[in-house]
Amino acid sequence: MPDSPPPKSTFIARFLTFVEWLGNLLPHPVTLFALFALAIVIISAITAALGVSVEDPRPGAEGVMLTTNSLLAPDGIRWMFQNIV
Repeated sequence: MPDSPPPKSTFIARFLTFVEWLGNLLPHPVTLFALFALAIVIISAITAALGVSVEDPRPGAEGVMLTTNSLLAPDGIRWMFQNIV
């Protein structure tokens, strides 16, 4: 029986192989969730320290400024534990 060359892979097969390889590099979903949650807490602390604020875009709230609150402050920690679901 002659050895036949392996069939050529299509673009779709190569793409799906790449997506599978990339997906296998990602950590467990729980780890991703924890890292993203930690990033949000750190970003809130940085933006609160910098005094970031924006104008409220809701109708009827002209001139009202929304400021960031640090989730690392006592009120922020309390809010996180009270609103955990």
